[in-house]
Amino acid sequence: FHKAEDVRDKAQIEMMKYMQDMTPRKFWGIMSQALQGNLLTVKSLLVNILGNIGNIPISTVGKTIAFPVDVVWSYVFNTQRTIIIDPRANIAGWKGAWRGTKKAIRQMQTGVDVASKAEIQIGFRPFRAWAQAFSKESAELLPRTKEGKVSMQDRINKIAEGIFGMEAEPMFKGLVLGDKPFYHRVEAMTLYRLGKLKGFKGKGLETFIQFPPKWAEEIAVREAKEATFQEDSGASRVALSISRTIDNVFQSSGLWQFMTRTLKPYVKTPANIISQTFDMAIPPLSMLKAANDLRFGRQRQGMENIGKAGVGLMLWAAARALLEAGLMSGSPDKEKKIRDTERAVMPPNSINISGLQRKINGGDPSYQDGDEVVSYTKLGIPGMVMGIHANVYHQKEQLMKQVADDEDAKAALTLLSSALVIPTYALEQSFLQGTSALITAISEGRYENWLNTWFKAVASVPLPNTLDQLNRASRQYIPELRGDSTWERFGNIIRNKLWMTDDLPIKTDLWGEPIKQTPEGSNPWIYQMFNAANLQELSIQ
Repeated sequence: FHKAEDVRDKAQIEMMKYMQDMTPRKFWGIMSQALQGNLLTVKSLLVNILGNIGNIPISTVGKTIAFPVDVVWSYVFNTQRTIIIDPRANIAGWKGAWRGTKKAIRQMQTGVDVASKAEIQIGFRPFRAWAQAFSKESAELLPRTKEGKVSMQDRINKIAEGIFGMEAEPMFKGLVLGDKPFYHRVEAMTLYRLGKLKGFKGKGLETFIQFPPKWAEEIAVREAKEATFQEDSGASRVALSISRTIDNVFQSSGLWQFMTRTLKPYVKTPANIISQTFDMAIPPLSMLKAANDLRFGRQRQGMENIGKAGVGLMLWAAARALLEAGLMSGSPDKEKKIRDTERAVMPPNSINISGLQRKINGGDPSYQDGDEVVSYTKLGIPGMVMGIHANVYHQKEQLMKQVADDEDAKAALTLLSSALVIPTYALEQSFLQGTSALITAISEGRYENWLNTWFKAVASVPLPNTLDQLNRASRQYIPELRGDSTWERFGNIIRNKLWMTDDLPIKTDLWGEPIKQTPEGSNPWIYQMFNAANLQELSIQ
């Protein structure tokens, strides 16, 4: 069966290559896709893997919470069980992950099938594009004019693909390695559990997993897509609908499509990440979804939502305990002086893991020189949920100062702080910076930040973000990229990508000291290129 899958994948790859040879893409379509790829870096690919790893424990805990509820529900209402706990499912899952890893490595070498990238409809072939642009033999499949020649525009488009796809395509292939093992892990585990629920054992269970009936395959694919944030959820459908509406304002304009892509490089994945985060950050929302699912007979999905609500409550309790112990920080303050003071004590969106270890052992959890802190924003859904609770906690503290002993008012302020923080925190995430900056620009009339964010995205097409990483690793202090005019700021952004920042002013903190690019005690190349969790040591003076 798996050999047949491999043959199918290979045929799909060959068909993709043939279609690319026959139908060269338009210039602005190439630019839009190059933007998606060149915004990615090695570090962001590692963040993708780390986020998928972070989702494994919450999925396990969610299933554990849902299991007894499912047992009781099935007994009371005489329905079939939908959730089962069997440690051997993990063995099936890791076998599926290994199969997915081998498939990902093979596809990275030979090409990526269309279904692997979700929002990346088809990959680049930069070396083939160069050959087709200049070689008569390689260009034989390209469309011809009436005179039997390849059009100059098609050759230019192939040259553009050869130039701008050179960095983007390795990043697209790297996404496969971050998603495919986790996709096949969840798929295999789900099929194993469904087979056990149907009473299969031994060879019968193996056959069920390899040749699942349609209903089981649909469930497994749905849960595997959800695990890698590629599900067709209500949130993603709304986001894609809005995206298409914006794109269709000038449907025939490739330039317009590119300009809108700079604001929303990715749509479906961020929408699903935010949707799943909200489900756990707001347990009543998950319970409402569960009630709706159970009402319409979707017992398995209802139990999963109950599990999400339970996990959300556990994350809320964990975040509160860390905040009260002073082991966790929220988002950076908008005011520079306050922000500098906070950074001097502890980086934003971080957990002091050394202090946590001391607290567990009965010691003093307060900050100490050399403590290791980690950014929780890179830990997938659990990190985002805890970040929301951290910001709600701090927002509530500010609002509570305005209320004396009115308990009703305090309860209302708790809800208000949640309503204020959750949308704001979602927009703070790196994958929504372009959209967030535009909303801020429109609402507050300040377009400087949005223009900077937009230009950084545009500049990444010829100058990939990997250049930024390399530059940060090679310098000691953070340069000041702000300027007196828009064009000066744009120029500084370009200089920042080309190792030309030596003559720019250095950013300073509240005490006038230059701010180091890489935290003290960290190797700059490892920290900037590969440290996905931003693990660093505190240096308290």
